[in-house]
Amino acid sequence: MLQLKYQINRLISIKFCSFRKNFPRARIFNSAGQLVTIPISKEFSAGVHTISWAADDFANGVYFYELKTAQYSLTKKMNLIR
Repeated sequence: MLQLKYQINRLISIKFCSFRKNFPRARIFNSAGQLVTIPISKEFSAGVHTISWAADDFANGVYFYELKTAQYSLTKKMNLIR
């Protein structure tokens, strides 16, 4: 399960579900493929979790977020618009 939620204050929340204890890594890239931030890199227990990214200092445009664990990898596109 993965859910992306945008808020007015440019705080972006990525919600995900983990079925076992793992060490997910989230990374956000700009449209040129450059890494712009790593919002999390820590161990999570099994369950539903939310990653937050404060995008206030980032320009409008297309970004990609990657969520990766030992068993799973997902990359999605998102548009950041003021």
